[in-house]
Amino acid sequence: MLLRAVLVACCWSVAAAAVAQSVQPDDFFADDLYHDAELSPNGQLVMVKTLREGFEQVEILDPRSGKFMVLANTGDGRTGTAAELRWLGDRTVMILARSGISMRWRHWLGRFTYDGEEFSETFMISLGAPGFLVDPLVDQESAFLFSLVADKGGGVYKVQIDSQGLVDDTTYRTKNRLNGRITDGLYWYSDRAGQLRFAVREGKDGNFDLWLRQKTRWKKIFTIAGQARFKPLSYFSSRQKLLVLTDDENKKLVARELDVVSGQFGETLYEHPTLDLSNIIINPADGRPLAIEYTEDGRVRRDYLVAEQDGWLSAVSERFPDQTAYVMSRDVDDQFAVVLVESPTSRGTLLYRDGPNNELIEIGSVAPQLDSVAMAKTLVVRAKSQDGFDIEGYLTLPSHVEQPPLLVVSHGGPIGVRDANHFDYEAQYFAALGAAVLRTNYRGSSGFGERFEKAGEGEWGRAIEDDIDLLVDRVIAEHNIDPRRICAHGGSYGGYSAMMNIIRRPERYRCASSLSGPTDLPLMFSSSDWSQDEDLVARMREILGDPKTDLASLKEVSPLYRAVDLGRPLFLAHGQFDQRVDIEHFNRMDMVMKLLGRPIETMILPAGHGFQMRSDSRAYYRRLSTFLIKHLELDAQLAPPLTDTANDESPEVASADG
Repeated sequence: MLLRAVLVACCWSVAAAAVAQSVQPDDFFADDLYHDAELSPNGQLVMVKTLREGFEQVEILDPRSGKFMVLANTGDGRTGTAAELRWLGDRTVMILARSGISMRWRHWLGRFTYDGEEFSETFMISLGAPGFLVDPLVDQESAFLFSLVADKGGGVYKVQIDSQGLVDDTTYRTKNRLNGRITDGLYWYSDRAGQLRFAVREGKDGNFDLWLRQKTRWKKIFTIAGQARFKPLSYFSSRQKLLVLTDDENKKLVARELDVVSGQFGETLYEHPTLDLSNIIINPADGRPLAIEYTEDGRVRRDYLVAEQDGWLSAVSERFPDQTAYVMSRDVDDQFAVVLVESPTSRGTLLYRDGPNNELIEIGSVAPQLDSVAMAKTLVVRAKSQDGFDIEGYLTLPSHVEQPPLLVVSHGGPIGVRDANHFDYEAQYFAALGAAVLRTNYRGSSGFGERFEKAGEGEWGRAIEDDIDLLVDRVIAEHNIDPRRICAHGGSYGGYSAMMNIIRRPERYRCASSLSGPTDLPLMFSSSDWSQDEDLVARMREILGDPKTDLASLKEVSPLYRAVDLGRPLFLAHGQFDQRVDIEHFNRMDMVMKLLGRPIETMILPAGHGFQMRSDSRAYYRRLSTFLIKHLELDAQLAPPLTDTANDESPEVASADG
């Protein structure tokens, strides 16, 4: 409790008061206070990424005393950010971060001392060598397994650091390489003893090969089909079995054991009757499965295989009713844990579990500026497609509007991505403005089996949008929604889908909003960051279509070539540094819409394919909310100001009305 009082209340008291009086994107789209909490191997300390006064930093917390130290300042998003936090021992950490002009990713090594009263930094130094961590070897404070990137030799080495964090110059010599003749591994896996054990290599015909290391020799044991789903989880050396998540005969993700001697699968160990498993929680001490995870009704469900695990988490649920507890990190002996509790109406609270003392200590609220805001409830909605698929969506309904308009939101991807029924800032923000928000899991979304996922391939602007229409039909039929006030919205594929929705159904949709949405599908094959990779291009031909043979078909479902049919107001926003969907998509659509005299508002952001800075997201949502308040006829008194009052850098903004 002390930690929350000291670190949270003083920083967010002004913001919390502001939320109670008005609906502001600054509050809903501020970054979370806590990110990526990781527990030390002995379970005594927590490393966490925090955001304070607009700047990101990595902190080490003592959850019992509330004492903490700032180990690293990593920037404000655009000038730097941390992506991965790992413990190498109880006082040594590794941080993957980027900063400076080049924004090149680097691994940083940090060490500190702590006597229960005071923290002190020993060193924070760049590792220098580009690569990735294979095994932190947490029982060896000064050593870890590290793989160099391919153009540096692709070797896996046991790295020793001295008392100042320095690495011996001879470490990366060929004679010290642990991977022998296998130098082109895409992924490496070690066993619980810290021994390099498995490698995944690119094989023939787009497949991948799994190799097993036995002493100093490597043996190919299994070929993974290029499009197969395959995730190694735990290796049992005494039985020579590898526990993996993979597809069964029904194309559903299940848990099976692979015999590394014969290369054959055994019986399915764990599965859900209809849904993909998303993960298996493994005991870090002995490798045994503790629980299986899957997503049902948009919520992550966890079925425990070990009774004592279910027991202490039940106590968490009693303390936080109507919320779900997620174990973010645990110690090697499974006595301590960092837990996040959240729900569709609460961003959540970070907790520390002290098993030996049977205590739950509150670290703090993840989004304290929203703690006083009453959030809207979210319902699960379903519809059956003509070809037999169950289409699932999540409807967030404002409680203060009797017959609200509807904002239809489609996620990006579109293949292998999904929406979930967790706390959603965007849905809650627009519900606070008075709109119902429908988030859709159309065909192609992950978690519903491979057949459902593959059914979205080649269906851009066609069956995917049919699925969205089905859910809208169901919502209008079953809920008190104003059918005359509906708009479509989304980012990336979701932005493309929003434009196609008002082209396909102008009688249904009043307006559309697209953030970084592709407008010219053939252009994707020459301008996207994946267009120079032959394997990715081949995959995109399956997902999207082949411009060499299907050019007319691709144009038919490209908003740019259908702009003459786009007569409803469009809000078009794009990042000027977007490498996935080049800004040329925006430029062409903007030009054609203006030539045709179509109603369009535009916004160019100093961002890539997504937001890097809070100032960008706040400026975007101010413009978007003003656009939607106008066209959905929401309460204009709730409209936030267009100009920034928080000294943010203002993105370039352009608009035109036809």
